[in-house]
Amino acid sequence: MLPTVFLLLSVFTVRGSGCDELRRETVSNLQDSIKHEEQSGFPSVFPKNYYVQHHFNGSTQCEDSCCVFSAAFLLSDSWKQLLRHIERIHMKHGLIGELIITLDAIWTGGFQETPNPSGFPSVHSSPRALLTFTSDVLSKWLTLNCPVGTFSCIFPSPAPLFTGKEEKQEKEQSIIDGEPASEYRQGEREKLWLTVVPKNGAMGLSASPTFFLCILCCLRMLLYVMLKELG
Repeated sequence: MLPTVFLLLSVFTVRGSGCDELRRETVSNLQDSIKHEEQSGFPSVFPKNYYVQHHFNGSTQCEDSCCVFSAAFLLSDSWKQLLRHIERIHMKHGLIGELIITLDAIWTGGFQETPNPSGFPSVHSSPRALLTFTSDVLSKWLTLNCPVGTFSCIFPSPAPLFTGKEEKQEKEQSIIDGEPASEYRQGEREKLWLTVVPKNGAMGLSASPTFFLCILCCLRMLLYVMLKELG
């Protein structure tokens, strides 16, 4: 037997039978293929400016099984996006299919409900970058002793639409003049709408000098008629 086989058997003995031997061996072989593809395989068939539009949350650096399941699901969906844009005769079609099957096997059964990636930000990555992300997730999955889903994980929600400075201002200014910040912002938006500069000839809410001149002329005519009637 090879030393690697003895090492795997010792891992199973110490850590239990939670990791399927065939699945571990399959993923390990796939890891070797990924290393080769990162160096020469993918660069030889995909141009430098070729990018895949996909949903991703940057959670490949995981420390627990639920996070690994989430990353595996999103990466599987990312590879499926790429697969839709290449022909079956493409040199890497078969390998991409293997990656999808492996990632699906990792996350299937891990969530309470069927995940939906549509809410996550849409990003652009090269196929080579997807290989790197996938390699990270597979490595972590092996490190965690091939965790199996028990329908207990909750698929994460997308990050808020505003972060950084806007989020800090939201927290610091929770109440302004006795009003909640949300109501204050709504009032500011309304004031902004009321004072918007008219465009395309539209009349603004503020009266123009011509309007006041017309009013003044009408008053003068009315006063003239009243004085004439009295006289």
